[in-house]
Amino acid sequence: MRTLRFFRSAPEVLPEPASWHAGQRRMFTLLVWLACAACGAALLAQYPDLDPLDRWALPLLSLNLIGLQLLLSAQRITLQAAVTGAFVGAAVYVLLALNHQFGVMPRTNWTLMENTYWFAVLYAAAFLVFPPRQATWLASGLLALSSVICAYHLTFTVSPLTRTHLTGASVQFLLMGTVMTVMQATLGVHRMQLLASHAAAHTDTLTGIGNRRAAEERLAELTRAGQPYTLVLFDLDHFKRVNDMHGHAAGDLVLKGVAQATLGDLPP
Repeated sequence: MRTLRFFRSAPEVLPEPASWHAGQRRMFTLLVWLACAACGAALLAQYPDLDPLDRWALPLLSLNLIGLQLLLSAQRITLQAAVTGAFVGAAVYVLLALNHQFGVMPRTNWTLMENTYWFAVLYAAAFLVFPPRQATWLASGLLALSSVICAYHLTFTVSPLTRTHLTGASVQFLLMGTVMTVMQATLGVHRMQLLASHAAAHTDTLTGIGNRRAAEERLAELTRAGQPYTLVLFDLDHFKRVNDMHGHAAGDLVLKGVAQATLGDLPP
């Protein structure tokens, strides 16, 4: 007789703990309200002479964030969808603001305006909420669009008196984005390797389901959170006979089949 121990999750789809999801949702809610407060503060600082772009873009950005938060609270969208929507909205705004500033800055201005500071937040956020490959493409796309906007205005719209200084400021701005993208992409690869190592340490190599370590950690977390759970232990009767009569390869197939059949009967 051989005891089959298994846990509900597989390594590739290892569900994050409930407390992790709750923490991420609270963090998203906090960021939504902080962003809305920042938009309000920016408009208040300009009052009564509101910037033509900020007059409509900042309220629209705030409404987008609040709408995503409401949909997330109502469980109409996933957390990933909410984060993606927030990222896209913020990226569109900062690109519009970058393009807009070249048209409204004084002809004697030698530096880029303060809204370029938010690009650093977006570069970092991309690698926090998306897989490394996807985040690299998003950050590179953001950097490429920024480069096109800067190159166009430095060539056609900027005053010759300030072109040299603004070119230097723009190059520094774009180099910062490049460095952040490269650094974050490198760190993202290391993070995925660590996650893969963690999954391997918590997975039974034969059946592909969580091993004893994964089960113990999950049960400990449920206990700390005070969440109810059911634990079932069962044996495969006469399993030794299967190995003796048909070989260990057949026994392995039995274990895999039992594990997958049981997973199909368990609730999430």
